[in-house]
Order: sequence, then structure tokens, then C-alpha cells
Amino acid sequence: MRSPVEYVLIYPHKLKAGYYCPMHFHDRFEIVFHPSGKGTSRLKSGKIIEFGPGDAVIYGKGEYHDQRMESDGIDNCIQFYVHDNDLMEKINQCDVIRNIRSRSILRDLEEMSHWQDEDSQDARNFRISSLILSLLWELENNKGGWPEPGYHFAVEARKILSSEISLPPSVKEIARRIGISGEYLRHLFKKQFKIGIKEFSLEKRLERARELLLHSPMRLKEISESCGFANERAFCTSFKARTGTTPGNFRKR
Repeated sequence: MRSPVEYVLIYPHKLKAGYYCPMHFHDRFEIVFHPSGKGTSRLKSGKIIEFGPGDAVIYGKGEYHDQRMESDGIDNCIQFYVHDNDLMEKINQCDVIRNIRSRSILRDLEEMSHWQDEDSQDARNFRISSLILSLLWELENNKGGWPEPGYHFAVEARKILSSEISLPPSVKEIARRIGISGEYLRHLFKKQFKIGIKEFSLEKRLERARELLLHSPMRLKEISESCGFANERAFCTSFKARTGTTPGNFRKR
């Protein structure tokens, strides 16, 4: 099976503010991902594309363009040929994908400079093909508007808290795993979900406790341990404060 995309080259650039790349073109398609830094790119048509951290600018085959950096930043450039007419048409309709949110796409874009050392030509072809299709899918599914900056960090934290009930991680631990500061995570979470992280965690654990009280024969001590409470007393105190009744009375009713 032949890949619809053929890998040519990938290379990263570290660029300083004020850097200018004169008008030029390539005989292949090019995607320039900007994990940091901001600037502008001008096309031969006169159109100016502004880019910032998290944006990927797409240049068509033979399309003249330049680039000027307004602040220090990094470019990850990927160049490739396209052998599928439908895919070529879709790529030609794009010029920039803004504020990329998908963690898997970001990981591939940031790690792609190592592909040349690790993969065969066929493997690189299929990896780039998958990356391009993922970028186009993200663009298509976010036409209604991009989430606010940091949205995916808050969602990731919510997933962790919802799945790790018995041993709930601290805010500091979640922030470390996601890759941001604890204070920033608290701010993002409250902004997105209108509830604090600790309060959300407590709600999820009490929700699980109610299910166990209703549908299991577990003792209160076992339920408190299963739901991440320090001891049975702490569980009963939190449960009564939220529901107005003790776990025992809740189960009887």
C-alpha cells in the first residue's frame, strides 16, 4: 500500500526576533509549526498571515512566501509531496491551523525532527500522512470556534480526577504530569468548569461513594478507602456536610 504523502525533509530552526527570510518557494508542500514565537508570513498574492505559539502555517507547492519574526521562537518545518488529488485539494484550501489543541498532534509536531533517525522512508511517509490528516481533521472540527487557551489542560486534569478515585492525586502532582504549574492549573480549571479542582475531586469521590452505598455490601471503612478518604471519620464528615445525612442513614433510606 502506497502512502498518499511522501516525506522529503524535516528540520527545526531557532530564530531570533527580527529574523527575516526573503520571499522564496519550494517544489513541494510545506508545513511550518511554531511551538513558540510569533511573527508574520507574506504570500506573493499580498496576503499576510499572522502566526503565534501553537500555530501551523501551510504553504502550497510552488507558493512564494516570506517570514518575519517579531519575537524569539522555534520553527519545525516539514516538507512533503502529495500523490492524492483529493488530499492535495484539501491542503490547498488551508493556509494556517491556529492554536492546535490535540496533544497527540502536538507531540508528533514537536518530535518530528527525530523521525529521520528513527524510521524507514516508508514509515516516515505514513507518519507524515497520518499527521497531515489529523491536522485537517482538527481544522474541520473546530470551525465553530477554538476553545480558550489552556482548555485541553483543564480537560486532562478532569479526566485524571474522574478516573483516579481511590488515590486522588494532588493539584501539584496533576500539574506536574500535565506540564504546567499548579497555580495555573487551578486558574484554568475554575475558569473552564466553574468549580475548584479540590471541590470537583470531592464531588466525584462522594458520587462514587453514593453508588457503593446503594449497590454494594461494602462496609463504610472499605468505601472510605475506595473513595480516597483518609479514614472513615473523614468520609462520614464530608458526606454529611454535602448530603445532610450520614452514609449509614443514606444507605437505609
